[in-house]
Amino acid sequence: MDRWVSIAMSVSSPPVDLFFHFTSRYAICFAMLYFCTSVMILDATLQGYWSVSYELPDGKLSGLRDAALVTHSWER
Repeated sequence: MDRWVSIAMSVSSPPVDLFFHFTSRYAICFAMLYFCTSVMILDATLQGYWSVSYELPDGKLSGLRDAALVTHSWER
């Protein structure tokens, strides 16, 4: 999106190249590393809770009443 804004704002002059300076490359690399690290930390933190949400009931559902009971016990 920054590239589109740069192209739109430089109609009468040559477009600004965001990757020309080596500091821009370092900033982009740092942003990607920060994002990947935060995703891995979030995944490690929430991994214990994900197994609870995917547990299936032991018995078969024979009707609407059983489904309501399973839903009620799942929401607790």
